[in-house]
Order: sequence, then structure tokens, then C-alpha cells
Amino acid sequence: MASAALRHRRPFRTLLRTAALSSLPLLALAAGANLDKRPGGDFTTADQGREAYTRVAWEQVPAAQREAVANGRGLVRQTWVISPSVDPSIAGLGPTYNRPSCLSCHARNGRGEPPASADEPMRSMLVRLSIPGLDAHGGPRPEPVYGEQLNEIGVPGVPGEGEAYLQWQTHIERLADGTEVELRRPTVAFRKLAFGPLHADTLSSPRVAPAIFGLGLLEAVPEADILAIAEEQQREGRGVAGMPNRVWDVAQGRTVLGRFGWKANQPDLRQQVAGALAGDMGITSVLFPEPNCPPAQTACAAWDADRHPELSAEALQDMTLYHYALMVPARRRAEAPEVQRGEHLFAAAGCASCHRPA
Repeated sequence: MASAALRHRRPFRTLLRTAALSSLPLLALAAGANLDKRPGGDFTTADQGREAYTRVAWEQVPAAQREAVANGRGLVRQTWVISPSVDPSIAGLGPTYNRPSCLSCHARNGRGEPPASADEPMRSMLVRLSIPGLDAHGGPRPEPVYGEQLNEIGVPGVPGEGEAYLQWQTHIERLADGTEVELRRPTVAFRKLAFGPLHADTLSSPRVAPAIFGLGLLEAVPEADILAIAEEQQREGRGVAGMPNRVWDVAQGRTVLGRFGWKANQPDLRQQVAGALAGDMGITSVLFPEPNCPPAQTACAAWDADRHPELSAEALQDMTLYHYALMVPARRRAEAPEVQRGEHLFAAAGCASCHRPA
């Protein structure tokens, strides 16, 4: 188990080969680690305050890697600027983008939230776009004019693509015991589209920014374990079963198991980070070296103030290392009777079939 998990954290291979991480916390879970008190093993923090999601497992990071992790933390917290800039290391925002920093959506490394009304902008949420069919690598086909993601903002001289907003519809639901509850359902709509209406067959998928702590532990899970869970769910026949997603790994040039993103559309953390930089902020990297400018957006394509790639390979690696080093908050009030009853109900309802405790 240990060697398998270590192999599956490829981008962190230098760090993992050191003795300091020979007891990777995920490995201890299979050996009976206390999931209630230390769900991340040595990567667990007792902090329950506002900064709990930002804690780094410095004691587990070898001295030779600490500067890189610290640099990655700075880049995640960085507000990027439009080129040209006196500091080219933080320049490259756009030509179109959603937000100027990672923390604009992942506040304190936590999750975002949807807007409460149609009048409120999507501050920590975005909308992915596609049309039916598959691209050259088996992924979704981008909307022909607006691409894979609606970017609301443009640099000077480049129009933003438009705005997405949520409309909430409420209805009354009657439960089995006769209790009536009010529920609401969101629908996505668009306005101020700069290049005309969307394709008639456009599919839209709103995405709330997820929390970013603990992701390195998820990458350490062996592929065989993920496939085994999917097979087990199929055998159980409870009506809910995961289907492993196969996605294109840019660095390897082949299709592999998807792990990250709301629909498991990225193979590893390095590509997840690079994809978010490109899609959300327009920051190019060694994995995604071309700006996101669909052919119809001529002003975007003509923008030539940037150099490409804008993010160096070392900077991308540092950001990835920072994600690996983030700690997992300890579970609160794990021994409280109502919490234990909730855990039982969670498992009995079948939630734990997907949301595994380990």
C-alpha cells in the first residue's frame, strides 16, 4: 500500500522520496488511524479558526522544499496584474478572465458560494460551456464562440464575454410525515453576451469554487482503489454508482483516470492548478501555453502584451507543492452523541458509499 500510494503522487516525487514523508498520513488510515481525531494523519491541524484551511504541514516538508512551498503559497495568494508590468513574474492576467487571484474564489482556501439573487454577481462561481459531442481527446466540445468557460472580464481593449447569473425558483415539498418544507432550485441564465447568443445546443454547468485543502492526499489514493469502489457500488445496486472518468493527461500525452474538479476532469493536481490558472485568470503555463481566445474573439487574439507561457514551470511546481502541503482540519465534536448519530444516518442513507471516511 505504501509504495503504491507514493507512486501516485508523481509531481511531489522529490519530497516524497525523503524520510520526512515516509509515513504519509494517508497510508496510516489503512492501518487503523483515528479518523475522528486525525483524518489526515500527520497532515491534520487542530486549528478550528478562520485560518484552519490555510495551515501548512511544515514539519512534514523537508527543509530543502520549504522555500518552494512558501513561494507556492505566495503565488496562490497573489493578485495577478495585466501585462506589461514592472514585475513580469505576477503579470499575465487575461486577455479575458473571471477573477484576478485564486483566493478571489477560494477564500482562505475554502469553498465559494452561489449568488443569492439574480442581481448578485458570481463572485466565487463560474459557468462551464459545451455543446454535444466530444473533442479530439474525448472531452466536452467547447461552445464555438465563447469556448469552454464564460469569462466575464476583459483587459482594456478586449471585451468581456458576458455575464451568467442565477434565478431561484421556490416550491413546497411535502415529506412522508406530512411536513411541508420550502425548497429552491437554481437555473442559469445569461446577459450582456458580447458576441451574440450562445449556440442553440449549448450545455451549461455552474461550478462553485471547491475547498483546496487535502487534495494531495486524494492524489495519493491508488487508482486500483478508486476502480474497486466503483465496482463495489455497481454490485450493491443501490441506484447510485460512480463511473470513473477518463481524461487527457497533457504532460503524459495519453488518457488516464480523472481525479480533480467537480466532474473529475483533471488527472492530477499539477494539471488542475494549471487548468484553473488558464480558465479562470488567463494565465498560461507549460501545460496550457496558448491564451484562451476562440476564433470569433478577434480583439482577444490580437492582444500581444503577454509573453507565453506566463507562468514558469518552477512556479507551477511550487503552487502544486503548496497544495500538497496543506493540512486537513480535525473533526469537531466527534464524540458528541448527536454527531455520532449523524454519522450513523449518513452511512445508513448510503452517502458513505461515495463519501468514504478513508
